[in-house]
Amino acid sequence: MKIIDVKEFDNIVDSFWDEMQYEFFKVEVLQYYGESNGPSLKDWLQGNHEKSLEIMRKNAKPWQEGKEGVKKIRIHVVKYPLSEYIQWEIEHYKNINIPLVGEEIYLIDWRKIGDLKLPKGDTMIFDRKKVVSNIYNENGMVIKAEVYDIENEVKSFLELRDRLLKLPLEKVR
Repeated sequence: MKIIDVKEFDNIVDSFWDEMQYEFFKVEVLQYYGESNGPSLKDWLQGNHEKSLEIMRKNAKPWQEGKEGVKKIRIHVVKYPLSEYIQWEIEHYKNINIPLVGEEIYLIDWRKIGDLKLPKGDTMIFDRKKVVSNIYNENGMVIKAEVYDIENEVKSFLELRDRLLKLPLEKVR
């Protein structure tokens, strides 16, 4: 395992993305992300949902373009009742991630994960070979990440992936 700072983060993730050939898997665990404080979210939080969606669609720049043949799966572990942020993010999934990126996106109530030990931050698995697990501050901003690319280090993340996919997931449509 190697720890990288935010300066290295985009380069590492972009490199893993470019090298990936068949599957991208992401598990999200936070209920709020500080990186998303753009105008769409601000309008959503102020109750201007239609304006928020309009801004979201107009400014869509999915970073995951160019991987049409790659299966993309995202699971977000959520707490009910859903926060305004999570409600906004679900709209982002419906308007951007699913139609433009081709992601399969699922929600799971955190109470239904049983004894699974979730990472403290979001975790991305590239081709079941490389893992980036984010570390966030209290405001939902990535401050560093752990990178795993040795087979025995990745094994526990693959087991988590497989166990999550067997749970009663709610597909976002």
